[in-house]
Amino acid sequence: MENANHQLPEIHPDERLQKEGHVIYAKAYVLLLALTVIAVTVLLFFTRSIIVYLPAMLGTAWSLGCLILRYKGEGVLFSREKDERITEFKTYVKSKCYLKYLTAFCIGSMPLILFNNDVPPSIVWGVILVWFIPNIIAVIYATIRGLYAPGSKSETREKNKTLAKSTARSAILFGIFMAIVSGNVETFAPISTAIWQFFRLSVLYAVVWGVPFYFVMIGIDKVSEEFGDKRLANNENAATPTEAGDGE
Repeated sequence: MENANHQLPEIHPDERLQKEGHVIYAKAYVLLLALTVIAVTVLLFFTRSIIVYLPAMLGTAWSLGCLILRYKGEGVLFSREKDERITEFKTYVKSKCYLKYLTAFCIGSMPLILFNNDVPPSIVWGVILVWFIPNIIAVIYATIRGLYAPGSKSETREKNKTLAKSTARSAILFGIFMAIVSGNVETFAPISTAIWQFFRLSVLYAVVWGVPFYFVMIGIDKVSEEFGDKRLANNENAATPTEAGDGE
């Protein structure tokens, strides 16, 4: 345990905004786990269908498994030390586990969406809220703190390009998935007709989801940049009297 501080990897040195983002998402992860426990406890009174619990089971097992392995690998699993480096490392790991939980949760939600004939819609939406609540809180808070601000114009262009590419890939996968599960493709129609219907639906769903998502994210970046500029101006104004006093 004494060597834990020497073993810890360097985590974004001198990058204050990234560290602050880690803190936000680490707290969101703790909230996510708490909501998962509450949701599962409540759902036990309404249904015992395993498919309802699959998203939470996958998210919890994968994220906590990764967290335990990372902590154990760095020798801080049972550490109660208040060392700053250990605290930063644990916060960093929790922030990454938050994203792992969301990924696993989305994968586990697919069977619930596809094969939920015996599950009331209210329960399905209740499960989705477990993911939505901490996620929206984290996004709003990070936006207000200016953590999504891209920085320079070149960084903005690069970030927009990356966002466009990732959104396009996600939209294509979403469009194909929705075209499959929608049931609007005539499987017994001529092959050319079925292919055209599938293509048309895939494009439609991809555009309906991808375009709004892209512009919403661009809007979040702009709003976050405005908050970041205001925060920077306030910090500079707060530092000015001290600097003036030192000059005297």
